Amino acid sequence: MEKNRFLSAALALTVVSLLAIGIIAVYSTTYAKLDNGMLYKQIVWVASGIVMALVVACIPKNLLARSSKWILVVIGLALGYLMVVNVGNALTTKFLKFSLASYMPLAQVRNGACRWLSLGPITVQPAEFAKFALILFLSCYYGMRDTAKVESWKDGLIIPGSVAFLFMALILGGRSLSNCVITCLLMFLVMYFAGVKLRMLMATVSILILAGVCVILLTPFRRQRIVNYIHHNENSEVVVIGERKKAVDNYQLDRSICAIGSGGVTGLGIGQGRLKHRSIPESHTDFVFAVIGEELGFIGISLCIFLYILFMILSFAIARQCTDRSSALMCMAVGAFLPLQAMMNMGVVCGLFPTTGVTAPLVSYGGSSIASIMLCVGLVFNASRQQTPEDQEDDERQTECVIVPSGK
Repeated sequence: MEKNRFLSAALALTVVSLLAIGIIAVYSTTYAKLDNGMLYKQIVWVASGIVMALVVACIPKNLLARSSKWILVVIGLALGYLMVVNVGNALTTKFLKFSLASYMPLAQVRNGACRWLSLGPITVQPAEFAKFALILFLSCYYGMRDTAKVESWKDGLIIPGSVAFLFMALILGGRSLSNCVITCLLMFLVMYFAGVKLRMLMATVSILILAGVCVILLTPFRRQRIVNYIHHNENSEVVVIGERKKAVDNYQLDRSICAIGSGGVTGLGIGQGRLKHRSIPESHTDFVFAVIGEELGFIGISLCIFLYILFMILSFAIARQCTDRSSALMCMAVGAFLPLQAMMNMGVVCGLFPTTGVTAPLVSYGGSSIASIMLCVGLVFNASRQQTPEDQEDDERQTECVIVPSGK
């Protein structure tokens, strides 16, 4: 247990460090507006996320496994509702010239898409919580099946894949391609760690890539993003799309790269960034690493990368100590998923990937993102509370050592 305690303490310190960097970044991007409302909200969300992680860490393993299906159903219903609202809103706007979303209860529209549910004083994005639900469900599903079933097409791919594909379709119906891609990667991570045959995964990847290309080509604004990405070095270039000509718009990406470059090695100092307020849209969410690069420089970015890698190493180390297969899968899935999402976010900020709505885990502003990630972190802490194989051997030795009183 001593080793698990050390790993848990190191993991907790890593998570708290990333959360602290996020709070500092949110303060830096919002203090000049003379409104600390976003900073206070971020602090409340961080505190709430820590409480959620502790609650999940203390829930008995069997109760988590039994609850996984119900959590999946609740999140699925929320995503289905938002998909209906989005599809209905698109149809009524196009043919009837009015917005259906404004008449639907709980639905909240931002930037032309309905991805949020308004629950009283808080706003929730169900697509973020789908990550936690799928990690929990898939890990418990594969953990309760032997190797022969995991390697079969039916139990290893078709059944769990159908559930994951349904979720991806619901998320995509809610007009969130970035979360759909992350969910897809998450599914493959769990399947790979569970032992699903590689040829089965590759066949599925081929189908999903083809489907993704079709979705992008059939959606004008997503197609435009790809065009902007391809021509991101041609700021004033005019590119032909179909029979029309459009100017390439990479203002956000160009400002982001300039911010990172101006930071140099040590950065300009916390709060001293010049490009974050007016030049970089969404500098507190999707492009928060641009602000970190400008104010903390290469050292600040390197520290974040180091913390994400350390999180992965510690999560995998805890997985090796688990005696339960489901818990080990949870640790490995969360440990690989967080750095992967962070890499995608940094790639977008640096221009390596097309611009999407992928947040930086534990760093970007946003309650749903922090809450969902902290729930996933809680799964790792839950696994760390289990006995290690060495502890079980010690308990067995003590059980075998029975003291028999001597008789006269």
